[in-house]
Amino acid sequence: MDEVVILHISDLHFGISEVSTGNRRQEYVRDRQEETLNGFFDTLKNLSIKEPNWKPQIVVISGDIGWQGGKEDYEQYRKDFLSKLIDILEIEEENIITCPGNHDIMRGRVERINRHPKDAIDQGVPELTKEEMKAEADFFQNYVETLCNNDPEKICQAISLKNWPWITFMTLNSAWDCRKDPDEGRLRVGLKIMEALMRDVPSENCLVTIFHHPHTRIQDVIEKSSGNHTEFVKVDRQWLHVSEREPVITGDRTFSSFVEEKSTYILNGHIHQEKSPEVIGKAIRLVSGTVYSDDTPRFHCRLLKI
Repeated sequence: MDEVVILHISDLHFGISEVSTGNRRQEYVRDRQEETLNGFFDTLKNLSIKEPNWKPQIVVISGDIGWQGGKEDYEQYRKDFLSKLIDILEIEEENIITCPGNHDIMRGRVERINRHPKDAIDQGVPELTKEEMKAEADFFQNYVETLCNNDPEKICQAISLKNWPWITFMTLNSAWDCRKDPDEGRLRVGLKIMEALMRDVPSENCLVTIFHHPHTRIQDVIEKSSGNHTEFVKVDRQWLHVSEREPVITGDRTFSSFVEEKSTYILNGHIHQEKSPEVIGKAIRLVSGTVYSDDTPRFHCRLLKI
């Protein structure tokens, strides 16, 4: 097949209703999540009938499937979301491609582990490798067990599907270094990991690279509260550590420059907002908003036809 329709969604946050404070809040969050997801499924059903040429054949979820990385988060995802999605779109589960986000890490396992110095221009920040990936996969145990068939190497992998051998989906993890907030300027995705995965990618293939946090400085909206007053403020945020983006440390190549050079499309989430497609290097970046969050009453997703 020389054409494929991809549904890009992000930030599902299953399990959020179980950890909200106060019964009224839990009830509100649970009802709102159910309402939003029902609207999402109705939209897909109508699309399949009215615009069959735009019916998704592959679904990409760019992180934050759970809320606290708990086993019950992914059980709810499989029961209330994945099974319905597969049924509506009439696709195989292997056509659902995921990567983890900051809410998929098991925070209790990492909260005592020190971060690398923020924006430190030195050699004290080790490069992420496939070996370190295996060691740190324990931080994502429930994600790995439920969504990676208990294989830690599937956190980061290059995937080709039999019907579309000309396209490669590369899943990466920008949440290795997530601890307690703030994460800005502290995260690594891993140049060595992507380089290793690229060895098996045909040079002529369309490469769709998927990771949760946008790798460049990007405008976000944050909530600030004071007493009874709440306002939403636009701020510029940069999540990647300087070692991932500044050649002063690594020479001419960084993760940022490499992913922009090799990718055809870069798919991100995390900021819960609609963003227009953006050309970055040789790639087109697409950011999907949240399907559900307790502070976001509407969903946003994206259809991409390649």
